Amino acid sequence: MSKRVLVVEDQEDNRQILRDLLGSAGFRMIEAHDGEEALTVGEEAVRLYRALAAARPDAFTPDLALSLNNLGALLRDLGRREEALTAAEEAVRHYRALAAARPDAFGVELARSLWVLGDLYGETGNLDFAIGTLAEGVSLLTPIFVAVPAAVAGMTAGLLQSYLKLCEVAGREPDEGLVTPVIAEFERLNATEERK
Repeated sequence: MSKRVLVVEDQEDNRQILRDLLGSAGFRMIEAHDGEEALTVGEEAVRLYRALAAARPDAFTPDLALSLNNLGALLRDLGRREEALTAAEEAVRHYRALAAARPDAFGVELARSLWVLGDLYGETGNLDFAIGTLAEGVSLLTPIFVAVPAAVAGMTAGLLQSYLKLCEVAGREPDEGLVTPVIAEFERLNATEERK
């Protein structure tokens, strides 16, 4: 067995520890407003998961996609939008492939990555791509939101808000077929809350 495979097997045994370490360290740095340090952690996470996914794609591609999505958000927060777009586009590519094979497991994560990417397209002035990307995210989440609202209500609201805002910026009417079921479900939830 090669040394590289041994390293990958050791990392697989400690997969949750690695994820927790990189994640918690990054979040502590973000909370401390230490963007450059958080970026270093995010870049290291992508580097590690890229190597692991190259050796064991079934096991580590989800972690790589999540790390890329987080890196895209960090880069955006630091004003490095072109680099953020590159990371976010790669995250979406990975999540598309994962969701195609296992939609129940990765559909929500694909929608989350589409939200990051759609907002980035909007920030870089590519409104057509932004609106289409956000619309795809809303479309993916709608059946989940209707079936289990509590699980994705916040994400659905955020995606819908981004979509509607960019439609307004572009002077475009929102797709009623897309937004009507989501708004109806939010109204139903609000009415239920008011009756309590």
